[in-house]
Amino acid sequence: MSASLGAAALITFRPSLDSLTCGGAAQHSPRYYDPTGSVIIRVEDTLYRLSDHLMQIRSKVFEHMFSLHPTPDPEGTTDSNPVFLGSTLASEFDALVEFLFYPRVRKQDMKTLCGILHLSSRYLIEDGREYAIEKLQTHPEWNAAHQLGLGVAHQVRDWIEPAFRELVARPIHAITPQEITGIGFPTFYQLVLVKEKISQHRHALAYFDVPFEPGLTCRTRIQCQREWAKVWYGTFAKMLIHPETPKSDATVLKAIDQSAGHIEGGSGALAKEEAMIEEGLGVVLQYKGPFGGHGFAFRGPRGADFARHGTGPPRPAYAEMSTCLPVTHAARRPVLKPRSMPVLPTTDARPARGAMEVPEHELGIMILLL
Repeated sequence: MSASLGAAALITFRPSLDSLTCGGAAQHSPRYYDPTGSVIIRVEDTLYRLSDHLMQIRSKVFEHMFSLHPTPDPEGTTDSNPVFLGSTLASEFDALVEFLFYPRVRKQDMKTLCGILHLSSRYLIEDGREYAIEKLQTHPEWNAAHQLGLGVAHQVRDWIEPAFRELVARPIHAITPQEITGIGFPTFYQLVLVKEKISQHRHALAYFDVPFEPGLTCRTRIQCQREWAKVWYGTFAKMLIHPETPKSDATVLKAIDQSAGHIEGGSGALAKEEAMIEEGLGVVLQYKGPFGGHGFAFRGPRGADFARHGTGPPRPAYAEMSTCLPVTHAARRPVLKPRSMPVLPTTDARPARGAMEVPEHELGIMILLL
């Protein structure tokens, strides 16, 4: 299997809707087209008619969007000239509208909660974001892959570290392709790098004799060193590379400390895994996700840019991979040509360490690891 084919098998990209033109006639939402509504919004091929007043109260983005000076032919007043929300799925917008306008009938399935979190982060709806975070982390289907992928994509920092550590400890074959898609490729790549470093570290320790300083009860140094070699290779080295339940270097070090002697030079030889995890976690924590404090953007129904738009960069394709469930699109949407992995946004003009595009030969290495 080539690297490119392997990557395609692992990652399902979610195309950016900003690059799609609206094809076909838009249909009224069967649930959320209120004739008394004050603004008409188009999401994909669905029209919504809603109260712009309530939307402005709940969202800083909508407040800015609907408070601009009117034009001779303002968007949002007719079905033929609606406000078009690009890069938004109708299913997600349904979830957001239900949260904003119908609080007593809120669904709490994973897909709905993910949609609320996604659009609340995008449109700066604080109570929607808090609601989704609270409900997701107590949902029975919630797992570490969801937690890490959504934590990075939506900057829920309390989710990232515990989920990353849990997945580092999980065997690579126990992480499913669907979970990889939810985690997002850049984050998963860092996860694999950390796991590979730890594996190499453990095998090196198991192969080479770790220096040992005899304890006070040792009669002769040579005799104790021989006994130590037997104990090391017969017990402790096997703990590091056990095929089903390998132990961390810290766990092995604790077991050694309970013996009659100690590792020469302190715990340096058996205290490196934590630093490896911290290094990978530091890279992941630099990822800013799709919104990262930037502005917003929206387009008209024919793809034309309007004057009233945000100043932030377009939403990166990376964020499109961080979703609760596998993403499918309606057949009426045009198929996009494959897109390359983008450079992740950082706080300055330089890309963060580990945030560059992954070379093709390294993709091949990653596929082999799986």
